[in-house]
Amino acid sequence: MKDFVLHINSYLKDRTFYKGMFDAMLSQGVELRVFTPVPYGNRGKADEVGEYVDVKECYHSYERFLFHVKQNKALKLAEKTYDFSKVKAIHAHSMCTNGYLAYKLSEKYGIPYIITVRNGDLNDIYKKLLYLRPLFNRIIQKSSRVVFLSKPYKEDVINNCVPHNIREDLERKSIVIPNGIDDFWLKSVYRDRSEPRIPIKLIYAGEINKNKNLETLVRVVDRMNTEVIATHLDVVGDLKDNSLARLLKSENVTYTKRLSKEELIQKYRDNDIFVMISKREAFGLVYAEALTQGLPIIYTKNQGFDKQFEEGYVGYHVESSDIDEIIQCIKTIISNYKDLSERAEKASQRFSWAEIVKKYVVIYNDLD
Repeated sequence: MKDFVLHINSYLKDRTFYKGMFDAMLSQGVELRVFTPVPYGNRGKADEVGEYVDVKECYHSYERFLFHVKQNKALKLAEKTYDFSKVKAIHAHSMCTNGYLAYKLSEKYGIPYIITVRNGDLNDIYKKLLYLRPLFNRIIQKSSRVVFLSKPYKEDVINNCVPHNIREDLERKSIVIPNGIDDFWLKSVYRDRSEPRIPIKLIYAGEINKNKNLETLVRVVDRMNTEVIATHLDVVGDLKDNSLARLLKSENVTYTKRLSKEELIQKYRDNDIFVMISKREAFGLVYAEALTQGLPIIYTKNQGFDKQFEEGYVGYHVESSDIDEIIQCIKTIISNYKDLSERAEKASQRFSWAEIVKKYVVIYNDLD
């Protein structure tokens, strides 16, 4: 095999959207392998991604709480799997867990690596496991490039997380590259929109948990109905927190369990505005998917999708708990609906994996 880029991605058992990235890289001449460490007996959907994926069962589920035990098991298996004299670069798809493997392999074999910062990695590991913070900072320091999915996450890490003595270096080697979306959405754009209907039809799609802030969104809809204009909310997704089930029975809400993309696209076309006001969000693929269907969007200020576009270009950011602000943004979208919808559909092309991968190819080539 020619020299190749080794991707370390422990998420493939649950998140197969990475397939679009890897396939686009292959089509642009990037030789690659993907190392995917998983718990014993839980390969998930990782085997479906591609023949370039090496799924390795290497730890017990309970060991995910034992950072060094889990990571060192994965490290030993990675060393048995690859000839590192043929690895030109390592791309770790998280800062802490996958980043640890890249850091240790780079230390031993002298291979440059890049890391991608993700929501769970930052908020559930880096910010909480304080005793490991010095290690995580070394992972950042020794990396060649650091990829952020959005400007807010880059700013959060640099300004609020890492120590002052590494901020300048991190700023220098950081780059913002969003996630891409499945070509299905980009090949199925919807342009047949004019003005929103009455009732105004809002849609939310995604997991239903407390972070997604559905309770506030339902309160927005109730206020819209009593004070502004008839409004309805379509909620699509798996219920992950039973305490929120009551929200799905609200008078102005229709609930549908998770749909296939072919079914979801019709839901988008039947609605007028996409709203997801998560408390925290690293990126939010559903925003980009909704844009392909000409849906103006409302997203959370200083979270993942904020600053992907100039404010007001395809929608508006809001404070996730500010009901008055959210209602005002809905009213503004209604007043400028046709222009926002047309820009939304055109702007969605930014999330083509083919275009995004070109940026990664430049990074990999610069590491030579």
